[in-house]
Amino acid sequence: MKHQEIFKTERLLIRKLQYGDAASIFNSYASDPISTRYISWLTHQSIEDTNVFLKNKIENWGNDSDHPYAIFHKDSNDFIGSIGFVNENGRVFIGYIIVPKMEGNGYASEAAKCIVQYLASRNEYYRIWACCALENKASSRVLENAGMIREALIAKWVSFPNLNNKSLDCYFYYYPLF
Repeated sequence: MKHQEIFKTERLLIRKLQYGDAASIFNSYASDPISTRYISWLTHQSIEDTNVFLKNKIENWGNDSDHPYAIFHKDSNDFIGSIGFVNENGRVFIGYIIVPKMEGNGYASEAAKCIVQYLASRNEYYRIWACCALENKASSRVLENAGMIREALIAKWVSFPNLNNKSLDCYFYYYPLF
């Protein structure tokens, strides 16, 4: 399936990740243990870690499994973060991360709403979902602002590698398609 590579919202430009994004990603959040505490991949120790990460993400775009995007402010061109979705045979999972100094401005909600609405319009997915750690209240707000509905709390669902692989309780969210 061919997916859109560029989105524009009121304030954001969201475009397919590129190799040239490595420095922005590494310097803003990938090397920051606080930013990456609720992420499924290890905090990057070097720019090479970020380059390997990008190579994997960009290669997976071609097999229609992983679709990562960079988020920029439309007017200033400031790098804001990343968002993406993973297709799991018609069930699609969304995730995002925002540059710490950009948090609290509604950018994640705006980007998530854009991506969720795009996925819902495609008519090829039977489920759009996300999960977040119970204690990650900001992420819960993002998902709710994007129109997703909290469905369940599952005990010790995800082991977070940057929290010593601690398994945390997670909220599950879905987007109503029907």
